Amino acid sequence: MEVFIAFSLRVFSTFKRRKKLLTRDNLPFSHGQGLYTDPTIPFKASSNTSSSSVYSFKTSFTFSITPRKSNPNPGHGLAFIVVPTINYDQDSTRGFLGLVNRTTNANPKNHLFAVEFDVFQDKGFGDINNNNHVGVNVNSVNSLVSEKAGYWIQTRTRGKNKWLFKEVKLSSGDNYKVWIEYKDGKVNVTLAPAHLKKPKMPLIETHVDLSEVVLETM
Repeated sequence: MEVFIAFSLRVFSTFKRRKKLLTRDNLPFSHGQGLYTDPTIPFKASSNTSSSSVYSFKTSFTFSITPRKSNPNPGHGLAFIVVPTINYDQDSTRGFLGLVNRTTNANPKNHLFAVEFDVFQDKGFGDINNNNHVGVNVNSVNSLVSEKAGYWIQTRTRGKNKWLFKEVKLSSGDNYKVWIEYKDGKVNVTLAPAHLKKPKMPLIETHVDLSEVVLETM
């Protein structure tokens, strides 16, 4: 499987841009990580201040998941993550996406926020009845909320505006762009083919309190 990622992250005035091509070898159920680590980024006010609220942040990136011709199995997917330290867990294979393992899954000490792009249905992790979905995760690979991968477009029929859902296949090899935004305890995740503008309606809109999840810097 080949995974291409190009992204930007903005927290207040911080803006970074990177490009990465992750080419997996022939080792089945292996995993890899690409983390931005220097400098660390502030995610909430210092504990010495009167406010401990989480700063607003947003990121956007383009990715492509392309199965090898010799092995059409696309693997389990990829995830955008916010974590306090680099953690390369050799036990975090298969559906754990390199994030946690059977022992650490759902541990609040993980301080993990993730948006997963899952191309394998694993009912053991509470996946929806779909092997092509996007989910929001906190400290666990069990998503708080998940939706079929796709995007919303607005159409007009008989003088009325309507929203039409267009499903996409994450492992098609096509380029997709995603926008992840957090503000005032709400997470928005928007997905679309890379050549399109950002849809006006997000794929996922959910309330998530990250005040006990993120640390001052990550």
